[in-house]
Amino acid sequence: MSAMSRRRATRPAYIIYRLSQFEEELGFPPRLHGPTYDDIISQDLKNGQAMMAKYTFPSLDPSVKTSEHKTTSGIRLKSYKAETFQPNQPVVYWIHGGGFALGSVDLDDSLVAPLCKATGCVFVSVEYRLAPAHKYPAALDDCVEGAKWCVENAESLGARRGPIVIAGKSAGGSLVFTTALKLIDEGRGSDLLGLVPCQPLTVHPDAVPEEFKGRYLSYDENADNTINSKDAMLAFYDIFGAPHDDLYIYCLLHKNLKALPKVYMNACGADTLRDDGQLMKELLGKHEVVNQYEEYAQLPHYFFAYPTPKLDALRKDYWEKTTKGLQWVLNG
Repeated sequence: MSAMSRRRATRPAYIIYRLSQFEEELGFPPRLHGPTYDDIISQDLKNGQAMMAKYTFPSLDPSVKTSEHKTTSGIRLKSYKAETFQPNQPVVYWIHGGGFALGSVDLDDSLVAPLCKATGCVFVSVEYRLAPAHKYPAALDDCVEGAKWCVENAESLGARRGPIVIAGKSAGGSLVFTTALKLIDEGRGSDLLGLVPCQPLTVHPDAVPEEFKGRYLSYDENADNTINSKDAMLAFYDIFGAPHDDLYIYCLLHKNLKALPKVYMNACGADTLRDDGQLMKELLGKHEVVNQYEEYAQLPHYFFAYPTPKLDALRKDYWEKTTKGLQWVLNG
């Protein structure tokens, strides 16, 4: 029996047929595994090269115009304005994912542009520093500085002066919560209109509160069902270097969640981070934070970014629901 056949045989039944078709088409299931940064990098390169050889990745929509900016300390920011732009709307501040060690502003062009077109808002994406060259709290510091820049420069971008929306995916979803909580703790909660964290991490597996330990199962249940495998996530945490009980990166532990603005959050059922989202949703409700939550029960982390036609319908559904959630947040 081949390695792929053995893997399929042990995968839970809820991994749907379309995803299996994609993995058959690609020739292997795209995964990242630790324990080292070099392991992560080599596997990310392998996955990317295989997909680039087989698929056409979407380029930046030419109808979405971009501009380059820098904060006072030199952090790169990239703004997006679509032909559907409507003045006097809030800035949407975007934070890319990648386990705090991968990803970039430019790699997220194809994720930002559709949301920019659909909402008519100005988007601003931040090029925060990555581990291992820059350990925690470098990423947090950069994201907070970028958020303040968006508030202070909204009018010059053609957006509405006032509170902003912060959005992002995966580690970027974590940094959405992290940045918001840092601003709140600095007395700048009025700068926040709402949050859109997509598949965020919210707690380190070794620091799950006692009351939730019996329900925190997704790292084991989905250990190898998703690109961000269990050992990849543990490697990312080690590379990043945040203490396991840090109240910002692992925001489930923060004592002032009640101060958060409205939240639209989504998660994936076949993701190691599934329970991060579910538990965060529970605490948002407990603290009476206005929120909406969407879960893609049969799908793994980042499924919407795979450019295979096999996932077109699933991808379309994801973007329609995420756009609707963002619009809900923008409407206050």
